[in-house]
Amino acid sequence: MKDKIIVSGCSYSHASKTPYPFFLNRKEGYDVENISYSGQSNDSILKKIYDYIINHNVSESLFICQLTYLHRIGWYHNVNSMWMDYQPEFINKIPTYTNNQLNFVYDNSKTIIAKNITNSDIHQNKLDKTDYDVLKKMYQTWLSRVYDDSETFNYLLYKIDTLESFIKNTNNNVIFLYWPDVENEYQLEQLQKRNFFNIEEEYSMLNWSIKNNMIGDDSHLSEYGNETFANILSLKLKDFGFITKTNLL
Repeated sequence: MKDKIIVSGCSYSHASKTPYPFFLNRKEGYDVENISYSGQSNDSILKKIYDYIINHNVSESLFICQLTYLHRIGWYHNVNSMWMDYQPEFINKIPTYTNNQLNFVYDNSKTIIAKNITNSDIHQNKLDKTDYDVLKKMYQTWLSRVYDDSETFNYLLYKIDTLESFIKNTNNNVIFLYWPDVENEYQLEQLQKRNFFNIEEEYSMLNWSIKNNMIGDDSHLSEYGNETFANILSLKLKDFGFITKTNLL
């Protein structure tokens, strides 16, 4: 018997009162722990899985790794002794399709710095305005002078492959979900090669949710979208041999 399911992702797995891990746990009956956090980068999402395995010494468990936008980054910061993630604001909250292509443009000048808050962090480790402005400028420079879609995607593949080896070596398993748009055939081939989760050959969960009217007031799943996505994902969990808590009674 498998132990539990741990979900690591950004707001697509965390936002709303009833994200899809909620439905996997409450309605589908799986033993689910959601360690996702809004605004996280892929750096944080992947590292949290590694840390969880090390800190909890888990085995016989399944990790759902929901990957996010390539232009997000995250590091530990000595200026306030915290891990923080960076992302630009999207210009259009709701993505649109033009000539069958996704339009979801971000603004380099508007930067969000997300802190991974714990109970001990709430009243301490805050950034003052000077530090915030310096870090914001650093990220804007990174976006305009360093960031490259193709190379960042390739480096993400390296990190995915490394983490997957560690997960399997610790007698666990993983399902990878890719939420952003799949930019080209090369990216699609790489996701297919790694057996990423897909819905009828759609590997971008963002595209699937928009095309099927599963989003709410922005790019995130509506309550109906979260429930529907959980139902579809539940079929994949059965392929991994997971049984629900209800079936144990």
